Amino acid sequence: KNYSQYGPISTWNRIEEEWIFSSYVDHYQGYKLALNHLYEKGYKTIGHVLGIHRNLNTQARIRALNDFHQEKGLLLDEDWLIQNEISNGETIDIAKKWLNSLNKPDALAFYSDQVAAQFLSAIQLEGYTSPEDVGIIGFDNSEISELMHLTTVDYSLANQAYNSFVYLYNQLNDIPISMKPLNVTLVQRNTTKN
Repeated sequence: KNYSQYGPISTWNRIEEEWIFSSYVDHYQGYKLALNHLYEKGYKTIGHVLGIHRNLNTQARIRALNDFHQEKGLLLDEDWLIQNEISNGETIDIAKKWLNSLNKPDALAFYSDQVAAQFLSAIQLEGYTSPEDVGIIGFDNSEISELMHLTTVDYSLANQAYNSFVYLYNQLNDIPISMKPLNVTLVQRNTTKN
């Protein structure tokens, strides 16, 4: 906050403070879109691999998954509600947990494409495939999702960054530039049923 005395501050991370402009998409909408997609494709037991609980985006996803499970009348398996900052080693542990589980979820929804891709790679090394053995959906629509053919949610990351710049530019200049719309869309690839 002390730095705001020197000029406008902008971010494309979700921060809810009056003194900083935050260009972000509400992850509630995106996560609900992902879960509804999985449900429509026939997945009824869904595991959730989320980020750090105190993160505002994670909190939005938790609200979405609770609402989703209640609306659909599905039980939420607390064993498959994983909240943590996930490193590569922890993704391998999640894959091992899934591989060794007697009650595997039909699908897993991940908070990022990176973590989803690491999980997919780990289960493929053990002879499992997606979507045949498990549906997988990521979040970001990053290059790794395209390379690994992951179904994902695109939440206008490039436009979020662009709008953060535009806010700063408009605060510092007389001729304003228009911001770009922030849309949330599903990108179906090969890790969920057709």
